[in-house]
Order: sequence, then structure tokens, then C-alpha cells
Amino acid sequence: AISQSFNRHLGLIRSMASFALPAIFSGFRFDMTKKMIGFSPVTDERPFRCFWAVQDAWGTVTIEEDRTVLDVLHGALPLQSYLLSKTGDIRHVISDGAEIPFSSDGTRIDFNDAITVREQLILH
Repeated sequence: AISQSFNRHLGLIRSMASFALPAIFSGFRFDMTKKMIGFSPVTDERPFRCFWAVQDAWGTVTIEEDRTVLDVLHGALPLQSYLLSKTGDIRHVISDGAEIPFSSDGTRIDFNDAITVREQLILH
């Protein structure tokens, strides 16, 4: 009986550990108390695409040489800032089809007003 219980727990731990690998590989960072999300993949290969999930929202992020696209496939994602994967010059931020005013220090984008992404966020 102890052996069966141990094996079930070990299987659960392995499942949970494998779920963490995409987050680690993508450099996924978030702090929902600050409405902040970002990605910094461990690879320079582009395009880079991976799954993400926070609170009640989940989707994919695609990082290309000249733009980043965050797709929300379920739920809604409240954001105040986005951490960039590399220092860059972002000229446009589009959330659900609308241009969003922002400021940037090259490593982070701060939206002038908090936004809620329901479909897609594009940074380029």
C-alpha cells in the first residue's frame, strides 16, 4: 500500500515538473499583482513560440526578430507592463486591434493606462 501511494505521488511530481519546463525555457516572468508579464527565451532561435498561462488566461507567445505577438486563447489578461526579451526599440503596441500609448526604457514597456488583452497584443 505504501509503494502504490508513493508511485502515485512520484507520478504527480514528474507531471508537475514537466509542466515547468516550457516556462523555464521561455524565460516566462510574471507578477500579476503588478499586471506584468514577459518572456526571455534561453534560445536566440527565431521565431520562438510557446504556451503561457496565468490566473484565468492562457495562450501563446511568438517572438520574432522584429515583433512579439501575445495571443490570448482563453480568458482575459490585465496588463500594466511587458518585459522585453531583449533591449529594443518598440515603436507600436497594438492590443485587440487598437494602438496603445506607452513608454519604454528599452527593456520594459509601461502602458499609460492598464489594459486588458482579450485576443492579441502586438509589439513592434
